[in-house]
Amino acid sequence: MPNAKHSAQTPDEGIHVAYAWTFADASARGAGTPTAGPATIVAGDVGKLARQLDDNSLHLLTGVGPLTWTAVGLTHDQVHALGGPDHTASTLAQLNALISDATLDDAGSPRTPSGAAGGDLGGSYPS
Repeated sequence: MPNAKHSAQTPDEGIHVAYAWTFADASARGAGTPTAGPATIVAGDVGKLARQLDDNSLHLLTGVGPLTWTAVGLTHDQVHALGGPDHTASTLAQLNALISDATLDDAGSPRTPSGAAGGDLGGSYPS
């Protein structure tokens, strides 16, 4: 008889993973070609989860004609360049509005040191 406590069950007693399919990557998920789970995805499967192995993400099936998936949870932990396709362009003014302890200038706006030196230095700059 299976253990009544779900957390103590074994796979033979009915414990299972939370997702219905496993896909190698986004292309396989989009094509509906799982590496594990039912080979055919049907309308009755809407609302089920899939695991994507290349980035260990979960996706909820929201439609089958065509296959439509919605990412579940935190899915943006990749390392990439700020200027890459995962980000929109921002002006210096927009970026400066987000920064509280510095000001970003473009190459055409150099700032020459001026005023009294602090710390162990003395004198005025520029000299």
